[in-house]
Amino acid sequence: MSLMKIRSLIPARLRSILRTLVGRHPPPQCPSSPFTAHNIRLDDGTETMPGHDLLMETTTWCQSAVRTLKMLYPKGLKGKRIADLGCLEGGFSVVFAR
Repeated sequence: MSLMKIRSLIPARLRSILRTLVGRHPPPQCPSSPFTAHNIRLDDGTETMPGHDLLMETTTWCQSAVRTLKMLYPKGLKGKRIADLGCLEGGFSVVFAR
């Protein structure tokens, strides 16, 4: 499936909202960690950027994306698939999977 086809599956309004949110709040950087953008809490409680106080699931842009998806799919995401394009470490992927 081409990138243009995938883009066409994402509602234009959602693309616009996410572009605006990400543009206003760039991801954090941590030079001492191999992870460069997302501090993700793993299932065992460890974090990918220990000592960094901002967790992926608590960021404004992530919470906004989750709220937007809940608004678009009020019956839930069961049976749906989400493509996290350009995911870097997969911060959104982990949050959406939960």
